[in-house]
Amino acid sequence: TPQTAEGREGKARADLDKHYAGRFARLRTRGPLDAAADVINALTTAIDPHTIYLPPNDKANFDIQMSGSLEGIGAALRERDHYIEIVELVPGGASARHGGLTPGDVILSVAAEGKEPVDVYDMRIDEVVRMIRGPKGTVVRLRVQKAGGEQQTVAITRDVVVLEEAYARGAVLSGAGVADVGYIHLPSFYGGRGAGQRGAASDVGRLLRDLAGRKVSGVILDLRGNGGGLLS
Repeated sequence: TPQTAEGREGKARADLDKHYAGRFARLRTRGPLDAAADVINALTTAIDPHTIYLPPNDKANFDIQMSGSLEGIGAALRERDHYIEIVELVPGGASARHGGLTPGDVILSVAAEGKEPVDVYDMRIDEVVRMIRGPKGTVVRLRVQKAGGEQQTVAITRDVVVLEEAYARGAVLSGAGVADVGYIHLPSFYGGRGAGQRGAASDVGRLLRDLAGRKVSGVILDLRGNGGGLLS
């Protein structure tokens, strides 16, 4: 950090300039369905605030949110200036098990198995995510820059990633001189397609049966932050 006020202001201006240059560069490269999605959603919102059109990328993200699982490397990403930064590794996911990636790494390029690397400079995050995701058992290679400036190529075998924070979870609240109370947090009304997929109803039912077996005096169902989900 510069020692003088002028130096700090200069650094702040340079950092903001770099940040917004990356943001506006991405806005200039709109996807083929972006304009159509904007028009359709403007129309549906005017008629019914509960109706929305999801382009394919948004639909894929919605399905992941509703099912709580996906096939990929198990890393949360965000845009950082002109590149994409790894923010967090999903515990137990492919990246966490591999050990080659750490939060703060900046992705420079992505290469699918048997293909040439694709430079992700100024690329939108949904496009980078689409390249990184893929069927279980396939390999994706990421060229990343570490915090110290060195660059590495990391090859990770994709696997099923389970997002535990997307599922209902419970606890027993205890205190001196008061009866135990059950607590269930339900982040959304989720549900997967196909056999073996978890659903909000079955998960809450299992938690209620477990709490009943613990003889709690009552149950708090916490829906704070629950934005809805599957109608069924």
